[in-house]
Amino acid sequence: MKFSIRDLLWLTVVVALALSWWIDRRNRPQELVDAIWWKTRTGALEEVLRDMDWDVRWEPESVRLSKGTATFVIDTTHFQPSAVKRAP
Repeated sequence: MKFSIRDLLWLTVVVALALSWWIDRRNRPQELVDAIWWKTRTGALEEVLRDMDWDVRWEPESVRLSKGTATFVIDTTHFQPSAVKRAP
């Protein structure tokens, strides 16, 4: 059985796609854990603000905080979390 250069190139493409798919899927569980970790902390912060009578409204690219006549809009597209994730 003879293999041509074209057959070897197709094999390379298939192996590369399979390997990249496997690497992507392997990292997904940790990404989900990290997303849940940050979501619970964001929820806790929101609850504290609501307990202090702040109205919290989530918008696609910002958070709007209102209390009485004061309103703050925080652009969430430029901020990164400052806290280092630590195990409980």
